[in-house]
Amino acid sequence: MSLTEFYAEEVIRDFREEGREEGRSEKAIETAKNLLKENISSEIIARSTGLSLEKMLDLQKELAVNK
Repeated sequence: MSLTEFYAEEVIRDFREEGREEGRSEKAIETAKNLLKENISSEIIARSTGLSLEKMLDLQKELAVNK
């Protein structure tokens, strides 16, 4: 395997991992929005999803605007 092929495989592997991370993040945000709609505490949701409290506040604002 040449250095170029090795590098290309690394780039592809990193790209796939970034996609998986993005998918997990999107799922966590979707879950958080659903729980916020059920009036679950932002602190509990943040701990359960791994999202920050700042992100929870952003999601609460977003949901309030869309009502």
